[in-house]
Amino acid sequence: IQRMLIKDPDRRPASAEEILAVIDGLFAVPSASLSAPSLSPLERLVRGQIVGRERELSYAINQWHKAQTGESTVLLVSGEPGIGKTRLVREIVAHARVAGAQALSGECYPEGGVPYAPISQIIDTAITLNGYFTNQEKELPDIVLADLITLSPSLVYQLPDVHPNPPLDPLAEQQRLFESMVYFCRVISEQTPVLIVVEDAHWADHGTLTMLRHLSRRAAHLKLRLLLVLTYREVELAEERALSEVLADFHRERLAERIKLSRLDRDQTRDMLAVLFQDEITTDLLEGIYQETEGNPFFIEEVCKALIDDGKIFRERGTWQRLDMTEIHIPQSVRLAIERRVRYLPKEVREPLVQAAIFGRNFEFETLLAATAIDEEDLLNALEQAERAQLIDETGTTGGGTFSFSHALIPSTLTEELSGLRRRRLHLRAAQAIQELHPNNFENLAHHYAEAADDERASYYYAQAGQRARSRYVNEDAIHYFTLALELMEVENQELFDLLASRASVYELTAQRDSHLSDIEAILDLAEKLDDNNLRFEAQIILADFFIATDHARAQEPLDKALALALTLNEPPLGGQVLRRKGEVARSLFDFVSARRDLEKASAIFQKAEMLDEKNTCLLNLISVLRELGDHPSSITAAEQVIRNSKITNNFRQEAEALLRLGGTYTIIDQNGRARQHVEDALTIFQEIGDIAGECNALNTLA
Repeated sequence: IQRMLIKDPDRRPASAEEILAVIDGLFAVPSASLSAPSLSPLERLVRGQIVGRERELSYAINQWHKAQTGESTVLLVSGEPGIGKTRLVREIVAHARVAGAQALSGECYPEGGVPYAPISQIIDTAITLNGYFTNQEKELPDIVLADLITLSPSLVYQLPDVHPNPPLDPLAEQQRLFESMVYFCRVISEQTPVLIVVEDAHWADHGTLTMLRHLSRRAAHLKLRLLLVLTYREVELAEERALSEVLADFHRERLAERIKLSRLDRDQTRDMLAVLFQDEITTDLLEGIYQETEGNPFFIEEVCKALIDDGKIFRERGTWQRLDMTEIHIPQSVRLAIERRVRYLPKEVREPLVQAAIFGRNFEFETLLAATAIDEEDLLNALEQAERAQLIDETGTTGGGTFSFSHALIPSTLTEELSGLRRRRLHLRAAQAIQELHPNNFENLAHHYAEAADDERASYYYAQAGQRARSRYVNEDAIHYFTLALELMEVENQELFDLLASRASVYELTAQRDSHLSDIEAILDLAEKLDDNNLRFEAQIILADFFIATDHARAQEPLDKALALALTLNEPPLGGQVLRRKGEVARSLFDFVSARRDLEKASAIFQKAEMLDEKNTCLLNLISVLRELGDHPSSITAAEQVIRNSKITNNFRQEAEALLRLGGTYTIIDQNGRARQHVEDALTIFQEIGDIAGECNALNTLA
């Protein structure tokens, strides 16, 4: 059916005869199958059909049809574990693909992961489907590709010639990153409607949620042919404040529609059992199963599997048979049902499954092999038995084969009864295997070392995860990881100082003033305990920056202390940093004479030290100060000097800022033609480097 609906006629069947041949092939029985072993009772269960969700599916398909016409929206699918969220979404995906649309998906995991992990999965799939590396007509701008590499670093191997984008301030870089994702989605949705699915959004990192919110807003505004589907568990919302806030924004801005899946009623449960067994269901069996499962679809299926494994339901003479209900004990919880099924597996299958469960719902064959002392062939056999038992599914080929537990409740059940000692040892094996095969997976390494009670390694990897989150503008996750690293630190040393300074910088960026000041006080105290003038200097600069952002007058004292320390250390560039800040403070207090003096001194220090970027920062401030003093020729000279230096350092943002301020000076002296030309040049650069804030400033100046 999908082939017949493909738009490209060359890819469709050429004739009715070809279609008939394909259909005949589907129903043909190979001779080899006549001697093949019969299916096990468990394999005869008819799984995968959707039951009792006709109304919800119809509503979801209607939302998809709207998205196809440019009414972009977000579809939220919520419900308890095992209620059928994934099954419903798979039906929507199948419908979209049959219609010739692109369906892209990403998953979130409870163990965490790299920032934007589901976004990375979506990008990788979209790039592969659209052939952006093989089709010249589908090339994306380098500025977009560079940001896509930031979101999905594995692309760097396919795009070795794409250079990183010029640095901006963190908020501007985050905005550019998000807009690049919007541009990417706009391009692919122009070719065909797009369905994006993010599963288990209650486990999503803050960066992913923030990007999805931005994408939904822009997609609605641009009328993209895009439907964004998020699944989540309502029971997790109390602990996941970030998701709660994003959901509130979706509803307040009327960006989302919601499907809440409830449990199946008695009649729907009968229908599901009838589909599973392809047979009529007796009232006593229905009542027994419904009473214990209360209509949870996953629980129903697991109970049926447990009863089959127990031999209470069995195949005889080609039909399903069962014992009398007085002899059937139905598990009272889904965990008990899973435990009963696992109990029947041989030890050589159970043990690697437990180690796999330590990794989480998804795991790689090679990583599991490294974590176990099992022969490769024996591990393959164990996984094949687990797959036949319908506990795991093979989902990909990376890492020697990627596997996923059939439901998130299975790995948690497998590990629930482990002793503390055994659990720690299994987590240590997992960490060592990941460190060997995926040494840059800081987030998972931190998680497993922490669970293994290896505080030193866990703290190190949490700190690395925090730095990565900060570099990708996932600020709340950065704070979270830095905090976890700090909680495991036992020694007061420079490493502790650096961690506090890193977390303080993120608090500064997110304007969390009380937390920021608390970390600064800890930094000042630690610098004194360590009796280190370099750390004292850094601590005073951090305090001064806090006051520059909140109370300019109070910045003078820590700046004076920092200047004295710079002289003691005999480090002129450190003194230059202080003088630049003193100039900025004086400018904000309208003391333009002092501002000029301090900025010119700092500029001279950085010139001597050949630190052109730092010198340019001083000169950019000096341009405005000189203009306020009425010294327009010197203001123009300073701007022209920044432009020359920027061409040497390739700092395009500083060049654009200088052009913009130069235009302002020419406007004041009534040279409007030259002013406009410089501002237009600045605008071009801002647009090329994706600095949206700078672009807005330039457009406002031109207006």
